[in-house]
Amino acid sequence: MSSTEVGSLPVGRSSPDALTLGEALWRGEELQAALDAANVEISELRRQLAAAQWKISDLGEIASAAQAAINQLRTELCRVEADNQQLRDNSELLAAELFRAASENVTTARLLGKALYFAQPATGR
Repeated sequence: MSSTEVGSLPVGRSSPDALTLGEALWRGEELQAALDAANVEISELRRQLAAAQWKISDLGEIASAAQAAINQLRTELCRVEADNQQLRDNSELLAAELFRAASENVTTARLLGKALYFAQPATGR
């Protein structure tokens, strides 16, 4: 059996590894189908990658917005804490002033009571 060549493919089987033209064409079709399937998979992976990149971009924007909100809340919290401390300080000052005024009023009332007691005419003392 002789081997003739079509292009570079052997047509006959001069060796056990040689392919016939039909086998080579069938093998080529198999490889083309595998290549087409790989290209479809690559296209799908590219689509998924693009979608993931958009999601990452969206998440980055959400994270930036969340960080800005956190910063605003921290600023507001500091302001509220400062206001709270000011109110606490003012309430302590007010309590001290009220205590002083009440003590003064009690002292005045006692003195006034004594003055009124001693200012009464002696009736049977």
